[in-house]
Amino acid sequence: MRFHGGRSKVVLDFSVNTNPLGPPKHVEDFIRECIEGGVLLKYPDYEYINLRDNIAKFYGCDPNNIIVTNGANEALNLVITTLRKDLVVIEPSYGEYEDLASSLGVKYDYILYKVLDDEFYLDLEVLDSFNSVDRVIVITNPNNPTGNYLSRDRLLSYIQDFKPIFLIDESYVELCDSCPYELPKDIPDNVVVVRSVTKYTSLPGLRLGFLYSSNEELIKKLNTVRQAWNVNSLAECVFSKVFVDIDLLKEFISRSRHYISSERMRLLRELRNLGLKVFNSRTNFLLINLSFNAEELIKTLELRSISVRWCWSFKGLSKDYIRISIRKYEDNEVFLKNITQIINGLKHEH
Repeated sequence: MRFHGGRSKVVLDFSVNTNPLGPPKHVEDFIRECIEGGVLLKYPDYEYINLRDNIAKFYGCDPNNIIVTNGANEALNLVITTLRKDLVVIEPSYGEYEDLASSLGVKYDYILYKVLDDEFYLDLEVLDSFNSVDRVIVITNPNNPTGNYLSRDRLLSYIQDFKPIFLIDESYVELCDSCPYELPKDIPDNVVVVRSVTKYTSLPGLRLGFLYSSNEELIKKLNTVRQAWNVNSLAECVFSKVFVDIDLLKEFISRSRHYISSERMRLLRELRNLGLKVFNSRTNFLLINLSFNAEELIKTLELRSISVRWCWSFKGLSKDYIRISIRKYEDNEVFLKNITQIINGLKHEH
């Protein structure tokens, strides 16, 4: 069943994991320039040559290894539907992989993260039993909704000789203060990396994602299946401009990471002071185990125009779990004030 963050009727939406600092500088100017230049009257470049070149220059990789997509979701689905192999997913994780596998007529299996104290983690050795050529193994890194991060160097080193294709969703890597976001040129042939530009530029209404692989045969196959003009002309034009000023965009990512890290640690501390089980995170959201059914708390928050992500739909998590995004300081203060009142009220009732 499809279940996503994003509530249009609330004032403060903590269910959506976009950059709390908003879009990079000059984006509104870029949109205006593109529209005034008549971009809406033109089809985009079918091959997206300029956009791929600019992305590749920023991330330090080969543009021929990139396919641009209408958000990270399209990239993930493109790989899975094109390959039509059995799926193994590291769970809990974002995405409707089980439903997608069922619709494709392929087998779905999963590996659950382990938990030690306040941290989710993956024993890489468990992957050994799934070392079959007829599989796609999906890893979200940093992971949504748990926020944990597995060292990319360690992961790539371990899986480089595996038979399956590894689909690594790095949608939150630019918002993770301990994650390298440059793309390695020597990535193994059995790896496809997926990125979301939408998330860290905070432009969900102007979607862009891309996938990256050094496997030329696979890139050719994916491009054959890719829908024509899958990224619209406005997004192509605006993001081509965003990636031109490399230093400006790097500074924006650095500033975003610093802000998110600072606010995340503050929220983590305050929520734990309330007696809540809050898991360590490397990115722009926190997973909370309330130790009771979250339904009443969520309804009370929504009456106060605040939305959070109820995590019952994530495999391995119960109705006790919620996820909150890191927002601006003043928004986070409103959330802390309200959840403190609600939690203290529930304690008095019991």
